[in-house]
Amino acid sequence: MNIKNKKLLPKNWFFKLLFSPIIQLITNPFYLLVSIYKSIYLIAKNGKNSYSMWNSNAAFLVYFYHRSTFLFKKYGRKGYAYEMGDGNFFLGNLFHYSSISLKLFKSSTNLTLIISGLITFFLHFIWFGIE
Repeated sequence: MNIKNKKLLPKNWFFKLLFSPIIQLITNPFYLLVSIYKSIYLIAKNGKNSYSMWNSNAAFLVYFYHRSTFLFKKYGRKGYAYEMGDGNFFLGNLFHYSSISLKLFKSSTNLTLIISGLITFFLHFIWFGIE
């Protein structure tokens, strides 16, 4: 094995690689239950107003989608926005935002998240039907 720094490689890397599917089958249900328990505990203890997703400060994120949609309409995908960043922001850096997703998030953020999450969830069942 030709590795420059062998300290970066874990001690039992072959064992972990070989048995990782079995280890994941054992550990993932445990981590899922712990995550659900902690989420319920957080919401029940502090109330839903203190949980970050229901915080009123998160409402300011909606204006990001309004501003991005406006800037894409005004300057185009390859333009420079003088209202963003230090004043000379290349909008091509926001390549991962499509105009459809920005408009959907601008009009109804919560509904878009719920529907896209359900679509992603149900698309996993397509693979179970293929033999």
